[in-house]
Amino acid sequence: MGLVKHVARADSQEHNGSPRDTLEVPIASIQIRERVRKALGDIDGLAKSLETVGLLQPVAVTKENGKYILVAGHRRLLAAKEACWRTIPVHVVDLDNVLLGQYHENAFRKNLLPSEMVELYRTIKDRLASPRGRPRKEGKFPAFPRGKTVDKVSKFCGVSGRTLQKMIEIVEAAEENPDRYGPLVDQLDRIQRVQKVYNRFRRLKLSEMPVPKPSGKVICGLVEDVIRGFETNSFDAVIADPDWNLGLHYNGVYYPRIDPDEYWAGWLEPIYMEFLRVLRPGGFLALFQPQAHYPYFGSWFSRDFRVYISCFGFPGKGDAACPLVPAHTPVIVQWKPGAKIPCPYPRKRSFDYFVSNGQYSSLARLHPCPRPLDQLESLIQNFTLPGARCLDAFAGAGTCSVACKRNKRDWLAVEKDRDFCNLIERRLVEEC
Repeated sequence: MGLVKHVARADSQEHNGSPRDTLEVPIASIQIRERVRKALGDIDGLAKSLETVGLLQPVAVTKENGKYILVAGHRRLLAAKEACWRTIPVHVVDLDNVLLGQYHENAFRKNLLPSEMVELYRTIKDRLASPRGRPRKEGKFPAFPRGKTVDKVSKFCGVSGRTLQKMIEIVEAAEENPDRYGPLVDQLDRIQRVQKVYNRFRRLKLSEMPVPKPSGKVICGLVEDVIRGFETNSFDAVIADPDWNLGLHYNGVYYPRIDPDEYWAGWLEPIYMEFLRVLRPGGFLALFQPQAHYPYFGSWFSRDFRVYISCFGFPGKGDAACPLVPAHTPVIVQWKPGAKIPCPYPRKRSFDYFVSNGQYSSLARLHPCPRPLDQLESLIQNFTLPGARCLDAFAGAGTCSVACKRNKRDWLAVEKDRDFCNLIERRLVEEC
């Protein structure tokens, strides 16, 4: 009796489009309609994973005329075939109910990978498409409420419409150019951080566009190598945001964390001494550092220095609304002795801190850790004179160079990554 109830309950939920229960169906009964995606990744590796840990995420199917049609989970289905499975767990999704908004839980949609959300979107879009060459007959499909298909599917998947659009852009680019963009789809499914992968996608797309005419002021190279070729006393200001030694990735390259004293003595101190060398007497130095290095400032910077406190909200992770992060950035501020410190004219009031509005341009967000433009403009306006020559070391997204150009200062940027050098050149054209 209990078994009969269970089957009836599962059948009822299948009919209503709610994925509370998982059904076990023969693999041979699932039809795979024509799919555009050619690069399916390592199916053999996934098949071996199924043999060891099993299937963690059931595939999604819909039922049409008594037949199961694959909606999402193409790779998992192929891997199950490779592993010689005869049956596979599935969630049956009623696509009509997805469009009507009649679904009752999010257990299923939490299991969808980003690429599978795109598959679901396409399946529903194809379902709504009129037959080519003739209008859709009345009564063929239910009268769905008006609205974009992408919004309805994104709501079902538990993401915003804009996030789903970004996934679609990445998948479509991978289909057109698998060699260049195919790895992005795999990364998207693996880490499921849409904005991070989308930023990398935009950087790749940006690199395909014609590069703006070089300004001659953006040097691609390592700061520690390039700076040795600069003349002594040749800059009025040096603003530098070096690697923070936090063990993070930078444009796909991982830089491991090392002991702070080793980080200073073995890498940053020689660069810091070069900064002081190229500064003119009375010149201004701003060196961004993480809060974790506070205990070392006294021993690292032997002579007097000040800490300029920059409070701002870091760029939000993903696409959800992100409030300001309760954090600040200490900036080591020094003036090279030997001359009177210049005072900006018209005079700007100097503060010991700056609260940024935390705004970033769309181009700046292509960098993993950009600086707000108003933050750099505050430093430049308060501590340099119009016409001053500034060195933007470890330029990153080039915000310091943009701030210099907007405030009538001369500048020279040094950045080690070619993609970000192109980004800086584009920002200097489009944002100044």
